[in-house]
Amino acid sequence: MGSKNGKVWTKPGVLRDDSGHLIMAFSVATQCRSNNQAEAMPALYVIECCNRALDKTNTI
Repeated sequence: MGSKNGKVWTKPGVLRDDSGHLIMAFSVATQCRSNNQAEAMPALYVIECCNRALDKTNTI
């Protein structure tokens, strides 16, 4: 959820493969200005995690 008063919200999420199997679950502390930003922050977190994994191993 967005926050207009400076509060930090925790956004939970899960990453699943194409069969629906759980790859990872996470919770991201965010401070957002809109509901759209609050929805996008977990997606950005997953993308960054995948990029770090690729940098370390060159595979997922």
